[in-house]
Amino acid sequence: MSDGATMTAKDKFTPMAGKTNDPLKSLGRPRASYLVLLVVPALCLYGLTADTVFVVTFMFAACWAIMAVGFDVFSGYSGRMNMGYAMFPGIAAFTSAVFNAKLGFPPVAASAVGLLAALLLGVVIGVATLKIQGKYFALVTSIVPMAFFQVVFIFSGVFGGEEGIYGVEPYFFDQKTDMITVSAVLVVCAAFALWFSHSKAGLLLRAVKGGELTAKALGVNAFQILMTAFLLSALIGGIGGVYLAHFQMFI
Repeated sequence: MSDGATMTAKDKFTPMAGKTNDPLKSLGRPRASYLVLLVVPALCLYGLTADTVFVVTFMFAACWAIMAVGFDVFSGYSGRMNMGYAMFPGIAAFTSAVFNAKLGFPPVAASAVGLLAALLLGVVIGVATLKIQGKYFALVTSIVPMAFFQVVFIFSGVFGGEEGIYGVEPYFFDQKTDMITVSAVLVVCAAFALWFSHSKAGLLLRAVKGGELTAKALGVNAFQILMTAFLLSALIGGIGGVYLAHFQMFI
């Protein structure tokens, strides 16, 4: 074999300079995906000069977008459709409203209690359902919001029943400040969700989605990674729920 042929073969199997052979490292930095988040501050900047209708519409859209991010963190990558996801923003919003409007807690402290309630509910529901697969998981989780709906009416003295809870204090009395804050919260939640989905934990979650038995055979603790994603989903959904409750000042 000639020297030229030898060099060609060597070059063929030599990694190019500046490139990594570790797929996890390249997977963990989805730089292009983060550029999409620039849309949020752009709309926020426009809202600073827009009328009240745009600001209010943007606020509602941002709160629902935060909840959508939380839904996608688990159901988008785990292969399990959580049909009861509304229970997380719901319990967080109602708990925060009760502690603020009825017990006199400051909005931030009441919100913290609401997020804790969402996490505790996530632990209970996760332990009871995450070992169930397929459509049965969706059916079981769909029962939880219906049960919570009945609880709201049974304990109407606490949760307000059909009328809900009024008098919830807002975080800010200036809507523009509220808009800037919820924009920052949305960007942080979405950036974290992107990072998580491309991290090693996200890769394991996708492995479970592709084949749980195969992932377990390779040493993946499927229940642990599913519970982690489930609780992150509950937390982010709770953030959207409490912000919505305090923005509209009732739930």
